[in-house]
Amino acid sequence: MARALGAEKLVLHLWDGLTFDCNFENNLEAYGELSRIADRYGIMILVENVVCNVASPFGHWRQLAEKYSDIRFVFDTKMAAFHQEEGLLYQPEYAWLWNRQHICHYHVNDYGGGYKEWAKLRTFPLGRGMWISEDSLTASLEAAMTEPSRRKPQPSDRTAGWTRRC
Repeated sequence: MARALGAEKLVLHLWDGLTFDCNFENNLEAYGELSRIADRYGIMILVENVVCNVASPFGHWRQLAEKYSDIRFVFDTKMAAFHQEEGLLYQPEYAWLWNRQHICHYHVNDYGGGYKEWAKLRTFPLGRGMWISEDSLTASLEAAMTEPSRRKPQPSDRTAGWTRRC
């Protein structure tokens, strides 16, 4: 179906947070098979940092990258805020995400809760939650339109605006 639609990328929720996060080693193995199938059809899989019940998305990303060096990711701002991991993207210990070009897409949306508040896990329009202000989003988007797409991320980019080509 993806080939018939002309899709080149597929966003994958490799775990769902409530159940499949508890046996992540199964998901880790499943990614290898899914990736081989996608490769046969010329599709790039992008694993999103969806919420976790047992661990953290960034921990899962690290495990995936250690096993599959060519893996690519989608950074979802809401999912990161749910785990209070939105700032990790710009910390030196996560520079490998940029240096190895693992981040290929941003999914920008807002979140209105605190750390792992499952009852508040819903999407807010930009600027209506508590993580993304209209001013910060506008500044990030303007920077993305005027600067080279391969620039290094800055802490002021915080939760989004620009993407990189993979």
